[in-house]
Amino acid sequence: MFLLLVPGLAGCSLTDPGFLPGTSRNEILNGPRGETSPKDQEDRHLWVSAVEYPEGYDWKRDTARGVVACRLVLFRDGDRTMELPVRSGVSPDGDMHRIAGGHIYTDDCTDEETFLCCDGKEILRYRGRETLRGFFVGSGGEIHTLGQNRGGPGLTYRIDGKIIHEEPTGTLFGEPGSGVFRSGALCLDGGISFGFSTAGGRFCLWEDGSVEELSLRDPQKVFDLRLVDRKPVAVYSTQGNQLRLCIGDNDFSPSNLRAVHARILPDEAGGFRILLRYRAGNGEEYDALMETNGHVRAYTNVGFRVEAVMEGNSFVASDREGRVSAIGWKGTVDRPEAGRWTLMGPPCIWMNGEEAWVGLTAQPPDCPAIWNKGEMTTLLMNGYLTGVVYE
Repeated sequence: MFLLLVPGLAGCSLTDPGFLPGTSRNEILNGPRGETSPKDQEDRHLWVSAVEYPEGYDWKRDTARGVVACRLVLFRDGDRTMELPVRSGVSPDGDMHRIAGGHIYTDDCTDEETFLCCDGKEILRYRGRETLRGFFVGSGGEIHTLGQNRGGPGLTYRIDGKIIHEEPTGTLFGEPGSGVFRSGALCLDGGISFGFSTAGGRFCLWEDGSVEELSLRDPQKVFDLRLVDRKPVAVYSTQGNQLRLCIGDNDFSPSNLRAVHARILPDEAGGFRILLRYRAGNGEEYDALMETNGHVRAYTNVGFRVEAVMEGNSFVASDREGRVSAIGWKGTVDRPEAGRWTLMGPPCIWMNGEEAWVGLTAQPPDCPAIWNKGEMTTLLMNGYLTGVVYE
């Protein structure tokens, strides 16, 4: 059951300094077009996953972890549709929960195997201990997984547990995303692809069964590598700490900013921007959006770290303590009781051109809540949210 609370929206936006010199100043990926059949607006539902604990239990301290009777709960439009006891195959860790098609998928490992459950029932198992960095359910119900070896290098792409491609020394690029970018390191831009590096210093893209190696100029650290509009794109820094961008055969330096981290943010028009964290001359770090021409827009007066989605115009910002300080959507910024809420991960954000939902977790014993375009809806439970999907 939901209790509705409605605060007002505050009106402000990103600043645009035009140019920020490097010395002056926390799936991403579109689902396949045929992954799910189109739905009318009235057929869509808000799905929320959460881990619930007994009333009064301090889940943040979690002194009885492994013993306390907690459960994974799936909500649809505020109503409980499923409750699964946390046990083998159903972890309390949010990065092992995935909502798709009204089901909740969870993964887990034994000492030698990885297995996947749907609504608490095991559906596949294979040898090897993997962290699932990419996941989606195909139009025919087939399960696509992209796993990274938990013990170090090594990756495997599988369909229904069967190996399609493996790289014994491979390390994946890409992270679980937010909004409609839910397939993590699996890129679904007109096909299926993923980026990886190898122990031999190769940087590669796997695309529909073939591997292409990219030639980068003196790379020190490659931040992100993926396919955008059927072209390989990489953002990296050189040995001289220079930021570089490689788009197909065009490898250039768009800015002299000293990048600490960067992520490619594709847009629906086939282009992209870079979500950039850079270190200024005073040693402070800042988040910014960078166009391919080097033009920079800073996230000022919103928070210390920014999780940007929807071409970077929509975002959730946190302060230095990790508390949500601002939520931006379509040029408007809201500050929902700044300092009270925590974002438990990018999968708790769902933002696209029409809808904006953010799952916010409070400190125990306070209840979590859902933010929707400036309105707050409290979810009456003791625990934290792990995912939000509107489909």
